[in-house]
Amino acid sequence: MTPVAEAEVIVVGAGIIGAACAHELARRGLRVQVLDDGRGGATGAGMGHLVVMDDNPAELALSHYSLGLWRQLRERLPEACAYRNCGTLWLAADHHERDLARTKQQALADHGISGELLDSTRLASLEPMLRKGLAGALKIPGDAILYAPATAHWLLGNASLIRRQAARVRSVAGDQVELADGRVLRAQRVLLANGFAARELLPACPCARRRAIC
Repeated sequence: MTPVAEAEVIVVGAGIIGAACAHELARRGLRVQVLDDGRGGATGAGMGHLVVMDDNPAELALSHYSLGLWRQLRERLPEACAYRNCGTLWLAADHHERDLARTKQQALADHGISGELLDSTRLASLEPMLRKGLAGALKIPGDAILYAPATAHWLLGNASLIRRQAARVRSVAGDQVELADGRVLRAQRVLLANGFAARELLPACPCARRRAIC
């Protein structure tokens, strides 16, 4: 017997990525079922840093775009999400790292992201608890932080088309998801968003542990 479709999209993982995907899919009118086994992961352990990264052009473009989406959403976030536009300080331990900070400033500026180079005196006035002897820092005022677990909870609860279910997924095959209790669910699409644990369901997935979040 073919399982009845539970939703148009099944999302595996209720962390910040799964919640954001489910929220956007529901916003576009799709019925979404979110499955999560409650083990926790990077969303609970991460610092919730909304930061533009520039290790490569693709990462810079994606993180810059993502930060813009968070800015559009921030006025709707409840206080529990603790969104703060605090910026980022990239510290320079010596003159070599200060030169790297200057290069980073230019790379970000080329993409419309403002930054300010701080000398050691200015840095000490902003963050007096830092150790003495730092060469300065690059200040990126547009970055922010939030409390990711509360934000994921809000994203999942802010759309009527999202249904969340506590369940451990045993396997995924095409449009079908088998749960640990033997039940099989079906959807038009299945989206894996359970972080490093995705390798348990898709061993070929080139997934590695990573710092930061969103």
